[in-house]
Parts: sequence; C-alpha cells; structure tokens
Amino acid sequence: MASRLPPQDDAKTLPDLEDVDLTVEHKSKEKAAEDDDEPSMFLKVAKLLLAIFIGLVVLSCLTASKVSTISLAECLKDARFNETMPTAQVPTIPAVTVANNMTAAPAISSPTSRPSISIFDPCDMESPEPIVNMLLLVLMIPYGLTFLRCFWITGFSVTFPWPSLLALGVGSIASLAEVFALCLMVIEALSTTTSALGILLMNSIYIVQIIFQLVFELYKFIRPKDDRPASIKWLLAFLVSTILAVGSFGVIVYFTADIEANSGWKVPLSVLLLSFAWAPVVQKLQTRRWDAGQQDEEARKDPNEADDDDDEEDEEKKFQRTRPDKDARWRSGMVTSFLKLLLTPAVVTLYVYTFKIGKTEVMWSWTAWSQINMSHPAINSFLVNIFTSFGAYIFSLFACSICIYHVGFAVPLLLSTFFAYLFAFIVPVCEVFIPKEACIADTLSYAWGVPAAVCLFLAQLISIWSFLVRSPTNVLEKDSKIFWLPGYNSIFLEQWLILSRKTRYNNKKQFRQRTKIVKNACVYICSTMYHESEEEMEQLLLSLRGIANDLQDEAKRHFEAHIFFDGGCKQGQPSRWALQLLSLVDKTMRSSSKENVFSESRCEKWDTPYGLQLSWRVGTRNMPFNIHLKDNSRVRAKKRWSQVMYMSYILDYLSTYNPLGMTSGAIEDDDIKSSSPRKGSLYMTSTGPHRARLNSPYGWTASSDDRQPYIQVDLGETKMVTGVVTQGKPGQDQWVKSYTVQYQAKDVGSISRLGTTSVKWDKYSEGPDGEPKVFAGNTDSDTAVKHYLKKPICTRYLKICPTPGDWHNACSMRLEILGYNPEDKLDNTYLLVTDADVKFNPDAAKALLDITARDPAVGAVCARTHPLGTGAVAWYQIFDYAIGHWLNKCANNVLGTVLCCPGCFSVYRAKAVKSTLPTYCTHVTKANEFLIKDMGEDRWLCTLMVENGWKLEYSAVSEDSTFCPETFDEFFKQRRRWLPSTVANLVLMIQKWQTMVKNNTNISRLFILYQLLLLFSTLIGPGTCCLLVSGGLHYAYGVSVTVSMVLLVLTSVAYALICLYTSQNFQLQVAQVLTFVFAIVMAAVTVGTAREVVEGLSGPPPLPTDAPTLPPGAVVLPVPVSTIYFLTIIAIFITTALLHPTEFFCLIHGIWYLFCLPSGYLLLTIYSICNLNDRSWGTREGKTVGSGKSWTEIWWSFVDAMRRCCNCGPSQEVDDQGVEELQSLPPEPQPPTQDKPLSPTVEEAEEEQEEYSKPKKKKVGFGAVALSLGGIGRKGSGKAGPSARRVQKSGWFKPRTGQSLARRETRKQSAWRRNLLDTDKLSTVVWLPGEFKERYLSRFLEHGYDDTTFIAGMSDGDLEAIGVTKIHRPALLREIDKLSEYQIDVKVPETVEEWLDMIGLEKYNDKFVYEGYDVTSLVNLEEQQIRENLGITKAAHVKRMLIALSKLRHPSELDERIDKVKKSVSKVTTQKMENVSQEHVRYRENRFWAKLRNKCVKQDYGVFSQNVGLKEQLEELRNSWLIILAVSNALWLTLILTLAQQANLQLLGTNPLGLVFLSVFGCIIVIQFLAMLVHRVWSLMHLLARVKYPWQRWDEDDVIPEPEPESDGRTKADEKARMMTIDETAEEEVYDNPMAETDDQPVYDDPNTL
Repeated sequence: MASRLPPQDDAKTLPDLEDVDLTVEHKSKEKAAEDDDEPSMFLKVAKLLLAIFIGLVVLSCLTASKVSTISLAECLKDARFNETMPTAQVPTIPAVTVANNMTAAPAISSPTSRPSISIFDPCDMESPEPIVNMLLLVLMIPYGLTFLRCFWITGFSVTFPWPSLLALGVGSIASLAEVFALCLMVIEALSTTTSALGILLMNSIYIVQIIFQLVFELYKFIRPKDDRPASIKWLLAFLVSTILAVGSFGVIVYFTADIEANSGWKVPLSVLLLSFAWAPVVQKLQTRRWDAGQQDEEARKDPNEADDDDDEEDEEKKFQRTRPDKDARWRSGMVTSFLKLLLTPAVVTLYVYTFKIGKTEVMWSWTAWSQINMSHPAINSFLVNIFTSFGAYIFSLFACSICIYHVGFAVPLLLSTFFAYLFAFIVPVCEVFIPKEACIADTLSYAWGVPAAVCLFLAQLISIWSFLVRSPTNVLEKDSKIFWLPGYNSIFLEQWLILSRKTRYNNKKQFRQRTKIVKNACVYICSTMYHESEEEMEQLLLSLRGIANDLQDEAKRHFEAHIFFDGGCKQGQPSRWALQLLSLVDKTMRSSSKENVFSESRCEKWDTPYGLQLSWRVGTRNMPFNIHLKDNSRVRAKKRWSQVMYMSYILDYLSTYNPLGMTSGAIEDDDIKSSSPRKGSLYMTSTGPHRARLNSPYGWTASSDDRQPYIQVDLGETKMVTGVVTQGKPGQDQWVKSYTVQYQAKDVGSISRLGTTSVKWDKYSEGPDGEPKVFAGNTDSDTAVKHYLKKPICTRYLKICPTPGDWHNACSMRLEILGYNPEDKLDNTYLLVTDADVKFNPDAAKALLDITARDPAVGAVCARTHPLGTGAVAWYQIFDYAIGHWLNKCANNVLGTVLCCPGCFSVYRAKAVKSTLPTYCTHVTKANEFLIKDMGEDRWLCTLMVENGWKLEYSAVSEDSTFCPETFDEFFKQRRRWLPSTVANLVLMIQKWQTMVKNNTNISRLFILYQLLLLFSTLIGPGTCCLLVSGGLHYAYGVSVTVSMVLLVLTSVAYALICLYTSQNFQLQVAQVLTFVFAIVMAAVTVGTAREVVEGLSGPPPLPTDAPTLPPGAVVLPVPVSTIYFLTIIAIFITTALLHPTEFFCLIHGIWYLFCLPSGYLLLTIYSICNLNDRSWGTREGKTVGSGKSWTEIWWSFVDAMRRCCNCGPSQEVDDQGVEELQSLPPEPQPPTQDKPLSPTVEEAEEEQEEYSKPKKKKVGFGAVALSLGGIGRKGSGKAGPSARRVQKSGWFKPRTGQSLARRETRKQSAWRRNLLDTDKLSTVVWLPGEFKERYLSRFLEHGYDDTTFIAGMSDGDLEAIGVTKIHRPALLREIDKLSEYQIDVKVPETVEEWLDMIGLEKYNDKFVYEGYDVTSLVNLEEQQIRENLGITKAAHVKRMLIALSKLRHPSELDERIDKVKKSVSKVTTQKMENVSQEHVRYRENRFWAKLRNKCVKQDYGVFSQNVGLKEQLEELRNSWLIILAVSNALWLTLILTLAQQANLQLLGTNPLGLVFLSVFGCIIVIQFLAMLVHRVWSLMHLLARVKYPWQRWDEDDVIPEPEPESDGRTKADEKARMMTIDETAEEEVYDNPMAETDDQPVYDDPNTL
C-alpha cells in the first residue's frame, strides 16, 4: 500500500530533518523541592473555627459575669429587705407609667413558683452577711491574683523600674476612687435597682472618657501639633457621642433615684468615680517611671553631643534605664493592687454599717463565712462570676495573642451588653439566673430602657469601640502592650477591658513605634561557607531565593544576604569551591534562562582588603545579595573570624545606612508631601507623593507646570540621615537627572503644616564654601542610584528638590532615605545567621523575627533544626536532635533562658551582638579559652549574651533542616568539638553564676542548680552507662555484675590508652568495632531491662534469706523504684512524641539510639577528652600531614627504611645510565633543542638541559629494582603493565620528531595552557626571598619545587620535609599564602604528551612514552608506580601528578558549569575598592575593611600552631579533665556497687544513693516534661497567630496596579512574562562569550513572573 502524503498546505509544518530534536538531549525536569510558604488551608479553616469558638466563649463569659453580678445583687436585695421587713410583708414595687397614660402594676408571683431549671435560688430566707462576704470575695480575688502575679514577675529585682511620685499619687487616688465606687455600686446601688437598670449602669462607666475625648479634640484645635492633627470629623463625632451619653446617663439617674430614701446621689457618684479611676489617661499616668523626667531630658539632647558623665553612671541605674520595659506598670500594679486589698474590706464594712445592710460583727464572724458553701442559694452565682470573669480575661488575652483580635475580642466586647440586656428581657431564660420579679419589672420598664440603652450603645460605638476595633494586636502580643495596667475586674469586666485597652487614640506613640519595629526591621542574612558540597550550597541558595521572592511578607522587612567564604580566593582568583558556589548562583538566582547573572549590569566585582566581593540584586524584592571571598593570606581563616567580620560589618558600617521606611511603609502616606499634584487633584491617586516608594510599581510625578518641584518626607521622629537612593518611574521612561537635599534643623521646632514655605529649610552642603551639594540622579527608570552623605543630617523633615528642568521627559521619582535612630543606632537591626547547608523558608525566618519584635529583651532566637542524612549515624542524630529540642531547649526556655542559639539558623539582635563583640573577637591565650572560643564559638557568643542580661529563646514554630554527618568518623570528630566546648561553657557559666543572676533577670539560683545537675549527669555519664549495661546483662544472661563491670572498666581504660597513644584513624576504627559490639550487648540489655520491668510489675521480688527483717511500719512499694523510673521515662517520651505529631517518627530512631547509648555516652566522651589537644575542625577538612597514611603506605615506608638500613639489594642511588644498562634498554635520547620557556620568568630550557646532560643520582624504588631483575610488571597489579610490555617489545621508544615538537609548541598557547599563564608563574630562584635563597634554594629544587605553581599550597609539613627549620617556616608560609592556587581542570586529553604538557610536567614525557603508557593506562597509575616504575621521585612532581590523576576524567555537569562560570567571572571588571574617590559609596566601606583588618582579623600565619607553650597547656588541660572524669566515675561506681551489696542499707528496695539519684534525675525529667507542655501551648499560640484566615493572602498594601495594555492588547506584564518563559528546545547563549558552550541546565524560574 502506498503511503499517504500530507496535503501541500501542511508541508510547511513538517519538521526540519536537519534539525532533529534528540531525546537524549532533553534534560530531566526535576522540580525544585521548595517548601510551600503558604500555610495549609486546614490550618486557616481551623483558625477561623477557633476564632469563632473563642469569640463565643468570651461573649458567653462576659454575659454570664454580668448576669451573675446582677444575680448576686438581687440576692442581696432579697436577703436585705426580707430581713428588715415582717415576714408577711412584701416589698412594694412602684408602678410604671407606660404609653397612653396607662399605669401598669407589676405582677407579684408566689416565691415558690420557680422555673424547672434555675441557677438562682431565692435568698429571702438568708441573712445578708454571707452574701456581702461573697461580693467582697468577688471584689478581692482579682486584686489578690494581680498582686501575686506582679510580685512574682518583679520580685526583688532591681531591673523593673518603680513608678514616680506622681504615678504613685495618681494610683493611690484612683485606687481609692475605684474601691469606694465599686463597693457603693455593688453593695448599695445594684441592690436597690432592677437588673436592666443595673446593666445600663455598667455602660454608663464610659461617660468620663467620652467627655475627655471631646475636650481633648477641642484642645487640639486650640494648640495644633504635627503629631496630633485636629479633625473636624472627629470633633463632631465626639460631640454627638457626648450628647447621647450624657442624655442617657441623665435618664438612668432619673429613673433609678429613690426619692423617698433620698439616695439619688449613689448611682451618679459611683459611676463618675469609677469612670474617672478607669479613664485611660489616669491609667497611663500610673505607669510613669521614676526617671521619666531624666529620660525626657536625654531625649531632648543633641545626639551629636557626647555625655561625659555616662562613664561614671551608676551601673544599676544605667541597666534600669536600658530595660526594655519602658514603663512602671508592674511595680505600679503591685502597689495599687495591694492598696486595694487593704481598702476593700474596710470600705465594705463601712457601707454595711452605714446603710444598715447587716451587722458588721456577724459579717466578720466565722458563722457568716462558714455559710458560704454549696448549699447556699447564691453559691452558683458566686462561682459563675469568679470563673467566668477569670475565663473571659484569659481568653481575651489569648485572642489578642493569636491575632484573632476582632472576632475573639472586639466583637464580643461590643455585643456582651446587648446580649445581657436582651437576656434580661427574655423572661423564661431570665428566670434561670435572675429572680422572676426582677425580670418582670424589667419588662415593664421597656418604654424608657430601650432608648437609653440604644443611645449609650451608639455613644460607646462612636467614641470607644471605633478606636478599639482599629487597634489590632501583633503576633504574640504581650500583656503589657495590650492593657495599661495588669489585672482585671470581676464586676465590670467588659468596661475594664475596654477602658484599659491601649488603642491608637490613647497611645498613638506605641502603635507608631510598633509599626516601625515590624515594618522597619533590617534583617541581614549572614552565612559562613567553606568546603560544602554542591547539594548543600544549592540548598542554602534556594532558601535565600525564597526570601528574595517572598511577596507575602506583611511587614515588608528589608532583607540583605551575605555569604562569607573562607579561603574563597587567592590573589583575586576564586578557588574551585568558590567557583562551585558561583555556578550555583547562576543556576538558582536567574529569573530566566536567557539572563546572565555575571553581566556588567547585574554583577559588581570588587577587590577588597580581605579578598573579593561580588554583589547582585536578586528576586522580585531586589534583595541585595553579596558573596565575600576571603583571601586567607590577607585575613584570618576559620568560622569565628568570619563571624567577627560580618558582625562588625553590620554593626559598624551597614547599620549606618539602613532604610528608614519609605519602601516598607513605616513612613505613612500622610507623612509624604510634595509641591504637586495637590491633594484632591485628579492625578493625586496615581502619581501622588505617596507613590514615591523605592521599587514600587508606581512613582511620583510632579505637575508639568510645577517650576520648583519637591517631595517632602516626615520621618516621624528625629533621625540621622546618611544617604538617599533614587529611581525613575517604572515603564514610563521618566527620571530626575540631578537634585539637592534640604532639611529642617532640629532647633527650629516642629512644622505647623507640612508643605508650607514659611518654615526655614537648610540646604545640604559638603564643601567649605557652603554651596548646596548637587547629587547626580538617574540615567534610566529602574536602576537605583545611591548617594551617601559625607556629613549626616540630624532632622525629622527632609526635602528632595529636583533641579528645575533637569529631568528626562517628566519630573518622576521613587526614593528611599537611609539613616538610623540617633538614640539607638542598632534599633530594629537583626542578624539571621545560617550555616552554609541549611534549608529554610521565609515563614521560618519571620517566625523568629516575631519573637524579637514581641520582646525587646530577647537577644537571640533559635529554631527547631532537623538533621538530613541517611544511614545509621544519621538515625542516631535524628533522635538526638529531637530529644535535645523537645526537652532540653524547651526546659531552658521556660525555666530561664536558652544557653545556645546555634549559628545553624538563628536570629541575633544587633544590640545584643554589639554588647558581646569586643570580648568575642579576642584572641586565644589559654588552653581553656581555646575550647570556649574556637571549638564552640556559637555557644560562647550566647554565653556572653546571657552574661550581659539578654534572654535567649527557642521557637518550635520556625523549622530548618541541615545536613548532618553520615559517616562514623565525621560524626565523632564533630562531637569531639561540641562536647568539650559545651562543658567548658557550662562550667564558665556556673563559675560566674553570681554575675549571671545579678545581670540577667531570667536566671535564678534554681536555674543555676538545674544546670549544675545537668553538668554532674554529664560527668558521671560513662559510669552510669556502665551500670546500665551491667544490670541489663545480669537480668538477660545472669552475668555477674562484678564481672561485667570489670570488663567494661577494662574496655574503657584500654580505649582511653588507645586514644592517648595512637593515631585518630586507628582510634575511630576501634570505636566503630566497639560500637558494633556494644550495640549487640545493648540489644540483650534491652531484653533484660524489659524482663526486669515486667517482673517488677508483677510485684516486689522476694527478699534474700539472709536479708534483715523489715522493721514495723517500713514502706514497701508494690513496684520497684527502677521499674517506676523506666516506665516514667517511656511514658514521657511517648507523650512528648505524641505532642509533636509531625516528628513522631523520630521515636522510631530511638531504638537505634538506645543500642548506641554506650557509644555516645562512653566511647564518645573518652574520645573527646583524650583528643582535647586536637586543634583541627574535624569536618570538611582534608587530611592533615602525617596523619592520613594508610596501612599499606606505612608498611612500604617500613620496608624502605629496613632496606636502607640493611643495605640489601642493589643500591638505591644509581645513576640513570646504570639503571638503563641493567635493564638492557636503548640509549637515552638527546634533549630537544626547539623547546622554549613557557614564561620569561621560568628557565625551563636550562632545567631540561641540566636534566639530560648531567648523570644525576636519583632514588629508584624497590619496584624498579625488582623489574630490572625479574622483568616483573607493575608491583601490586595482577596483570602485566606497560613496563612488562616494554620488555617484550623492543624499539617502542622513539625520540621526539620535529612535528611532535611543533604540536607541543602550539599547545602551549591553547586554552589549557593559558590557564597556566594567568597564574603569574615565577621561578623559585626569583620568588625565594634573599635571606633564604642561599640556604634553601637547592632543597626546593631537589624536591621538585621549581616554580611558584609547585610552591603554592605548601604546608608546614611540606617545608619540614624538605629541611626548612622551624624558625624559618612561618616567614616562608606567609609568602606561600600570597601565591595563587594552581588549578588543574578536569579533562581527558587525547595523549599522554598532552596531559603532561597540561600539568607542566612535560619533561617526563619521554619516560612515559618509553614505559609504554597511554591515556587509558594512566587511570591505574599509583604513587608507588610513579616512584618506582617511572623513577619520578621529586615530592612536588609526584604530588602534582597525583592531583592531576584525580582530575583525569570526563567533566561532569558541575565541572562544565564551573568552567563556564570561571570564564564569565573573569570577564566581569574587577574594581579596586581602595582606588575609588571619596564621592563613591564604596569609599567608606574600604576604610572600614582596612581598619577592621588591621585591628583584629589580619592573618598571623599560624601563631597558635607554633606556640609550644599553648600546646602544652592543652595537654595539661586534657590530663586534668581525664583525671576528673576517671576519679568521679570511679567514686560513683564504687559507691553504687558497694551500697548495692549492703542489704541492711536498702531503702524502698534500692540503695540510698541510687534512690537519691533516681529521685533527683527523675524530677529533672519531669520538670523538663512539664516545661515542654508549657512550651507546646506557647508554640501552638505562635502557630495560630501566624496563620491567616482563608480569605487572607496578601497584605493590604501589596496591591499591584493593573498594567496598561499595549496597542496589540497585550500588557507589559504579559510581554515580560513571555520574554522570561523558558524555551526548552532553543539553543541559548547564556554567557556573553563566543567560545562558551550553550547551557541547557534547568533554572529555577520565578513563578511570579511566568
């Protein structure tokens, strides 16, 4: 059948056969495994349901509290009037006139007619005294709880400020008024009125605050200020609410007046007194500190003026003044609540006596108090009031803390009065709580009660609730930020909560400050990096990319990332590890596959005093991203000095130029004014000054007729302005070319109206002539141009004035102002420190920042770290990390403070770092300092923070992941650093416990005792582990405890001796074997322990026959103590895992953790202490000289030594000619004459001539001698090698021909050879310093160090091996460190000749050719064969050849990327920071780095390693620790084993010491468990607070404008997205390099731009 051809019209759709798309060319599309930053919908719905539930609970509690108060008052009314009247007489309730002049008489029902369900029982048969006592308790219980809470928080600490005399006076008057008013209202007023009137009286308490707001608004018109502008709208609103409130209050007073008893004064007096006492302005005065006047005076000082008295200031006062708690609410609350506790009983007694409510002597008698029991009719109302008022207060705080403010707090407060009033009129329901007579009376009062209630409700809605609802709380808002004073009130809880609430109206400064704390935060992400793998580096970069693309940051914080790479470059050339990082930057930070991140427009490369700096702006947020490549020849290596560098960089330089709030929105729209467009104009919304925010999608545009445009910013408070950043208008091709800066001097006073020209403005100038400084503007719409001010400006008002007419198309601008707070330069500055392999998402970082924003006393916060890895070692660490965070960190956080916020992933407050950095950057001078400073730098930094008074916290909501060691050796080496540093810091803390307790309010003596017990448990850990193993073996196999203990002790001692006298490799090999043996033993121990537990549950074991008889009355437990202990531990672990549902799987790894218990607590402890003098880092390090030899290398070294000693066999020093005669080889060829030196500085031709012309003695290996004697192939190989083939095949060697030499000459200028030329190679003769040349030149040349490419990278051991004396090695090492690293590219050459030429060892080409080696045979070449078969014995040449052999492979994907990035980075222009002008923004940065380098981070070239005295100190310290460990465990084991044999000393079935041990450490476990429960509740609150409602996603300010469509209907955003879409099949030129290959690697595209 003929094939059917497609139609002619479709022919054009046929694929081009010449352009075949190969399947093998397609890359696998691996989706980036990024965590979803958005919380799950389940959590959002759960939060919504929880908010509704809490709102209903608060509403129910408030209503029940209100109704129970009325019920108690009605009960007192019944008891009071039934006691004073005859039994048959019924109190007369006056008739009420209703509509149509009809009089309705209240219906009186029989007291016995009660509803079927009733909480309230009639009290007409009860005496009033017990009810008065109930009301007295209702009044006093809140005061007592408040006093206890305030006393518990403050105690006798000097860090909580006392209130001023004014505050104490106002507090005393307010307390007196409150007590008199409350007692009068409850005892007399409410008991003589109806329930509905009582509810209305409660809402009348707002009247003083409503009137005050009207007066204050009038005052703002009389004396206007910028920070409190007058508003006619609010004046009218307050006027209306005042009229409604006063009118309603008059009606209530009229209808509640008892004319016959002449007591109409009681209601208005009690309401007015209580309204005055609870007014927000009165409460605010009570929180004034004793030194508030001094603080105000300091705030008015010029920040530039130094205070000479600061140094002599009393430390205690200075610490008080720097306390984060700015007011005296806690001390004032303690004083006033104690005063109320004293006044309330006296006032109640006075009212009882005055108003004849009862007999005072009966009231205080035991008879009256004993009647308060469950049989009393009013007990239900009493209990309901106590618990519902406390519950409403607690749930209100909970609602405010978890950010369900409106649903859970504001709305219930608004509706509680309405529901309570409505509740009183529903007679069937009302009868359950309130006497039926009162309910009916209220129904008849409907005619006037409803209008009064509506008017009061409207007045409350306008003047009170409108501000309440517009004052939401932040995440985990503290009680001190929510309410003015601590405590609550059980009678009028709703009114207390509303009037005590801090709102935007009564505390505008706090809300403004809170907005700046959240929105104006500057977060610097700092990472240290060394030799991480590609996967680890990529994990960090993806995390940083998530921060850069996070548009859901409601606070719009300023993030900036810095990576400090240790040993990242040498002489301006990035190392291979740094190139690996840069290749991943290109892979992860590109927004599209066509983008070149190393273009001149995107990347800046600077030569700095410490090395290289590369800078970008990445992500949708244009986050600054910097990589700092440290040159270890210029600055100190190691992590601690990298930390010192970035800490000082941020504290002393970057914090000077923090953004002040234009971008984040901390500067509000109303604070930005301009000359045009005017407010209310047509273009104000789209081009107004509020659009002039940096990086916003809008921009400010002045009117075309504006001849002198300007934009003016109110910073809110006095700031030090240090710089300005400007941009043009995006997408409009408009920008300003130049501008000037004007400001208002501080001493001019506040501006009455922003934008007026009557205020004097100073023009910023820098020159001596005083001419205004003209700043260069922009050259395009999007590039941000930054200018630093040479002289900072201290001002609140700043004006940017574009030069008239000097703009492009239109006067359009976006800007940011840089500076800092003169009172606190590091305010809102944080360091987010991470390791180089950490993985986190933006929510994790923001969760940590929530804690720091909540409490200014918090110096650092750490997250929950999850280890990543596979294998048995990783399983052990998964459970170890889990237990450490579940119990230990939670306990420290709840009981006092966390002791270590690791640099893996933590947030440090910049102010806390500044207080510790001077000590942190000190050098090591003692052995214990080395353990503290260099082996545990993060823990030491945190110890310094705690010592300086800062609190460290742990957040389980924030999570991160990091790679953990997966091999046994690496794990032991890591823990070898961690264990001694942890113990050393803990010992240091206990030694300084008095200073810690004095300076830090979070640390108590009990907390120090807790840490001391933990230290003791660590010390006796090995002995306890031996006891556990011995006991388990006894129960499992019946092994004698004595025998097993002796074996364990001997094993421990033997391993300690091995650790002291053998290499670390052997120590670790022995530890692996012992770990395996102990794991098997622990399996048996587990079975034995389980058997012991089961037997213990069946009853106590029978006593031995020789055991003494128990005395009468002796306590015998039904279950042994050990069984109780084990079951408690198991129950705690299981419960803890259940409370961490997402981490429950960690409990499975606990089985393996149990098996490895002896390895972790016995072997690891011994290994760590015995290697205390080891100064290596342990992880990510290469082999150290002399410590990494294999057993084969050691054996052959021994054989060579014995052969030389015995002089057996042929002589090792034979000339080349003798060897060749012995091997019957062809004559040696003559050296070529066409070769030219590679460089004028390298005399290669002379060296080759010398090599071939002189019969040079050389060492011939044992293999070569054996080959000459027996014709054997390569030693160690199971097959004949090239040497054997050479013997069989004569005539194989051919001298170089002219054509071969020509090819070699051509290759010298190839791409591979150019890499060698770029290294500035110098011959050893030229490089070696003059004072060493005569002494050591021959030794360098003898060992093959012919030029600087061989010398680069030499270590101290290499210099020692060639014979350089110890005194000269430091000087030579300093010179070697200055040499660029010689790099060999990964490649498989075509011939051996090309390979040797590539690595600079072409002189050995004839030897390889003669031996018959080709490229494929190079793979199996080993060091022994190089030395023996080829006769290459020079150490440098052998080392070069071995390195080249390791690179002899086909380039991997990473190798290709590194090669491309290497070429691209070399194309970026390197700018020298030291050569910039003073006008350049990098000028001050260069000065900073130069000063810091000279001060503390300048390279000292291994002074510590050369300090023999310090090494001896470390050995002495190790010996001391070993003695302490041995003695303490020996004593512990001796006491336990001896007491166990004494049956007459048994207590509860065990020996006394063991019982004490189990009791103490059992209590520690229980305390940790209880602390974990508290922390779990706290973490749940934090998690719920961070979750938004289902309909919330973006911040309200993050509204992206609708783009204007182009002529073809497509928007610019659509066109941009189309241009940024990846074409998988297209061949793209990623790098601007015609020789570069195309990059088909998948990139991580920005989902927001696709």
